[in-house]
Amino acid sequence: MQANVGVALVHNALWAGWAYRTARAARRHPPDPVAAAYARPWEPVAVLSGFMVAGALELFDFPPLWRAVDAHALWHAATVVIVDRWYAFLLRDARAIDLEGRKAPRE
Repeated sequence: MQANVGVALVHNALWAGWAYRTARAARRHPPDPVAAAYARPWEPVAVLSGFMVAGALELFDFPPLWRAVDAHALWHAATVVIVDRWYAFLLRDARAIDLEGRKAPRE
């Protein structure tokens, strides 16, 4: 369990670094289609923070409330929304990479 938490922390730190670099680059360059795809560079950090909060439900388990809702059930409910936002970001990222490839000069 500790290894999983450690890997998740490193993973989130890498995405935070990417978001910081992307936000700085977007401020320096004029708007273009690629920059528009990264209009929300902090979105992956927000989504992964949501994963961390949802993961806390798994780590800090509590007994069922009203004999119906426990931490594991709330974790499953939270991941539905979080995964949807994560894949939406990944699609925009893939489209931006495709646009960058199309703009690159052919050799």
